[in-house]
Amino acid sequence: MKKFLAILLALSMVLSLAACASTDNKATEAPTEAATEAPTEAPTEEVTEAPTEAPTEAPTEAPTEAPTEEPTEAPTEEPTEAPVVPMTHAEYIAAELDSEVCVETYVQAHQSWWDGKITVYGQSEDGAYLMYNMACAEEDADKLVPGTKILVKGVKSEWSGEVEIIDATFEIEEGSFIAEPTDVTDLLGKEELIDHQNEFVSVKGLTVEKVEYKNGEPGDDIYVTFGLGELTAEFCVEAYLTGPDTEVYATVGALNAGDVVDVEGFLYWYNGANTHLTKVTVVTPAPAEEAAKIPVKVYNNKNATIEVYDYNKDDASTLENTAESVTVGNCLAVKVTPAEGYAVAHVRVNSKSVEDNENGYWLVEAKEGTNKLAVKVLLTDAEETAAEEPATEEAPAEEEAVVVESVPEEEAAEEPEVEETEAEPEEPVAEEHVPGLITKVALVTDVGTIDDESFNQACWQGVKAWCEANGIEYTYYQPTEDSTDARVLSVAQAISEGANVVVMPGYLFGATVLTVQDEFPDVYFIAVDVGAGDLTLDYVDYYDPSANVACLTFSEEQAGYLAGYAAVKEGYTKLGFLGGMAVPAVIRYGYGFVQGADAAAKETGAEVEINYTYGGQFSGSPEITAKMEGWYQNGTEVVFACGGGIYTSAVEAAEKNNGKVIGVDVDQSYISDLIITSAMKGLQNVTESLLESLNKGEWETYGGKVSNFGLLEGEYVGLPTETWSLENFTVEDYEAVKDQIKAGEIEVSNATDAMPEVSITVNEIA
Repeated sequence: MKKFLAILLALSMVLSLAACASTDNKATEAPTEAATEAPTEAPTEEVTEAPTEAPTEAPTEAPTEAPTEEPTEAPTEEPTEAPVVPMTHAEYIAAELDSEVCVETYVQAHQSWWDGKITVYGQSEDGAYLMYNMACAEEDADKLVPGTKILVKGVKSEWSGEVEIIDATFEIEEGSFIAEPTDVTDLLGKEELIDHQNEFVSVKGLTVEKVEYKNGEPGDDIYVTFGLGELTAEFCVEAYLTGPDTEVYATVGALNAGDVVDVEGFLYWYNGANTHLTKVTVVTPAPAEEAAKIPVKVYNNKNATIEVYDYNKDDASTLENTAESVTVGNCLAVKVTPAEGYAVAHVRVNSKSVEDNENGYWLVEAKEGTNKLAVKVLLTDAEETAAEEPATEEAPAEEEAVVVESVPEEEAAEEPEVEETEAEPEEPVAEEHVPGLITKVALVTDVGTIDDESFNQACWQGVKAWCEANGIEYTYYQPTEDSTDARVLSVAQAISEGANVVVMPGYLFGATVLTVQDEFPDVYFIAVDVGAGDLTLDYVDYYDPSANVACLTFSEEQAGYLAGYAAVKEGYTKLGFLGGMAVPAVIRYGYGFVQGADAAAKETGAEVEINYTYGGQFSGSPEITAKMEGWYQNGTEVVFACGGGIYTSAVEAAEKNNGKVIGVDVDQSYISDLIITSAMKGLQNVTESLLESLNKGEWETYGGKVSNFGLLEGEYVGLPTETWSLENFTVEDYEAVKDQIKAGEIEVSNATDAMPEVSITVNEIA
């Protein structure tokens, strides 16, 4: 029975598609002359409207189906073929990806028209659709008002979870329908929510947590984080849909944390629900008193009593060793009473030091817009003078010998389990770094997540694999925002919950390392992709890692070289490099890619051209996707996408333009068949190796150093030979060039100050 139904469904889809094809290029008037022969060429694209005048000659483009014989006279009415039978929404959902589809729907909204294309949100009574970059003449865009019925033909596709119709054309039909929003409040966080993908929906009772403008200022998209009970939801004001001149854009821009709102919008899907908002209604504004409060966390140990006061309160009520809220004023006051034998080295709020006002209180400025304050205290031996310490606070390496301990409390309400209260204050911290067994490992993510298909995920896999093999507890923490303060708080939380090893992947952890390395001397930190140039607080002064920190970098230039060399040897001559942010690791990948392509071009005699650009971010965007589409349409064959999630734009553009992509950091072949290979570095292997070295008592090999890993050190960079789709460039070719690098016969420059001098053409594009 199931087999019969499957056959019946397939037959239905074939008939439907055939029917769709039969209605293309319908003329409103009969031609004046009969066609004398079948046209010689197939149409390059479908028209959206019938011509207004009858042609005077035989058509130059062929109909979608060749006639069985020459017509004897011009047709005077619609063809007699089977009428169009669009798919139902259920049939559309059941259709295979990359298959041709034909649906009937009603326009609910559309993004702005551009370059002959328009993105339309459509919905019928049985379900919704998104038509991405549908072919549309500029004059026809104004006809797509809400409620307009359209017949759409295109290809079913998927990008990051969003199922959409691409390469689409449309015809306007008689009829009208405006969807009412479906309340999906109770479905947030549930699998069933995806059943309403692209529908016009409403969600009620959301609490505003954070509002951020893309690129930091109004004019582009707005990202909004909402809370609903224990759930967190990320919604978006899409500038191409509801731009800065719309009411919803202004309303969202004026939201405050704590506002309770009802929202409406289209349930777009980007790695999960990411509703495109069209209406926001403030139900309950955030109480003024609550909006003007700052949560204060106190990071303390048993060797000091810390009291936090609202300096402007008459009663100076105490917030002792707890995370509470205090009213924002000009300043707060922190009073520190050290235990016998200890003295205050300095008081740090977030990552900045504050000065003693000579009355036993440390004054803390509380600026408007501050989300939270973290008060941390460092102690010294009582023989040390507190006056000397602030001067050395900015030099972490010198401070190491005088810091006794400073382990944060969990929400400052419980004593941390990892605290060691018996340490001798006079004993230098550097001598206390004695290797021991790992008790718990924590990973704190960078701007990505543990499933970002890049370096966070690779390092997490290393932590997971080693800990499971050795029976060690492990977990991860994701900072609440992209800031050093947030990363420091996550590290402190991990330590307060028992971690004595913290893995930090990404160059952005440089300032975090300097902030935590001496505050937690008994904790080991593995900083992956953190180099000497990242160990700074102000990009003026640079410091060495302390003995409890191992900084690990890679020879990305070697991996990039192999990718560029392989691409040209494979036969590609029109290449592209799409970097994320122009940070050293990304630059090394890119410059290595250029060097490798140049070397292969010299060997083959090929004329090679590379388009080279940075996206300025580690994520994809419609703007970056559009740029990549332009590259592919102008002849670029393969793009090396280097920089976290920015690969999504390259892959999306490649899928729509028959292009290819080279992945980065890890083997990304599973993401798309269009990824021909990946320039990898051994993030997982290095993470596992460092954990093993620490557990074996071999930490001194890496502790207090910046260690680099490449082909000279082992198999730490390379290409995935088992999964690549290269045919002309063989594994033997690959091993040969790799051996040359290992032997020093090929030297790949790791300089990042200027584009390497090469004989091929490199177009650096802003």
